[in-house]
Amino acid sequence: MINDLGEEEHIIEGVGSTTGFVERINYVDSETYLNCLSVDSAALYEDQPGSCSIHYGLEELPTNARLNLYPNPATGSITIRTEPGMDKSDLHVLDLSGRLVLSLTLRGTEQKIDVSNLSPGMYAVDLRANGIPLALGELIIE
Repeated sequence: MINDLGEEEHIIEGVGSTTGFVERINYVDSETYLNCLSVDSAALYEDQPGSCSIHYGLEELPTNARLNLYPNPATGSITIRTEPGMDKSDLHVLDLSGRLVLSLTLRGTEQKIDVSNLSPGMYAVDLRANGIPLALGELIIE
């Protein structure tokens, strides 16, 4: 469809449009504003061109999170220690070509993991919650 600015715009069901999650609003000053939120049919918007925050109501994830792996270098098993709030996170171990070689969900802030089936070499360790990266690390297997 062509929007009121003469630009092609596509509506994506359940997601929004190609211009964002919520509709744009044009006013008499011919500027385009983003409709951040509607409450009881009243549009709440920024009065200056720019961006706005959309709050999803999700619990805030830890920032600058630390991922401790030991021993590193390792041979048979490693212990992973994370910060509180990072339990139930997904741990991914990838080889240097980016291939996923180990994936599991952490249970608690400290967990022992068998890595004896990994070939000697260097690996990237990626910790995520709901697909959002929390921490990165490196692991060396001897």
